[in-house]
Amino acid sequence: MTTRSRTKNDEALFNALLFLLRTKTIEQISITELCKAAAVSRMSYYRNYQSIEDIITAKLNDIFSHAMRFMSKYKLTTPAEFGQLFFSFFQDYTTDLRTLISSDLKFLVSYAFKDDIKILINHHLVQVSVPEDEYWLAFVASGLTESLFLWSLNGAVETPEQMGRIVSHIINHQR
Repeated sequence: MTTRSRTKNDEALFNALLFLLRTKTIEQISITELCKAAAVSRMSYYRNYQSIEDIITAKLNDIFSHAMRFMSKYKLTTPAEFGQLFFSFFQDYTTDLRTLISSDLKFLVSYAFKDDIKILINHHLVQVSVPEDEYWLAFVASGLTESLFLWSLNGAVETPEQMGRIVSHIINHQR
């Protein structure tokens, strides 16, 4: 199978899964039903995945790789710029995030993002005034992920610029 076919199948499986999750729990979705909804063979599914959760994890990894490439194009000097760019990027994914959160799959997103957000910060995509020790990084990564969840659940009513200011206030310990 070519990379292009695999990518097409991966996308079809993820989109079909999101569609099915709107009416069923992940436990109620069979591999056969998922493959049929995605128009992908079961053999293709089993060649690439061990579980339905793996589809989500693979998609989240792809999204974050794209976010890294997107954000690394910019020289960010403030937490507000970082927050604005972060929320601008994820604005296109708020519906998918809401579906995953409402399907009790928030843990998959948290697990996938926690280390990735630390990487973003460690790559000095944003300059911060607080020493970057492992506890601070864990705290900020978790807080940023939870803020993304809340923003998505609330319908992303704040603009990315507003979210950037909110992130800046939090990181700089301001109210």
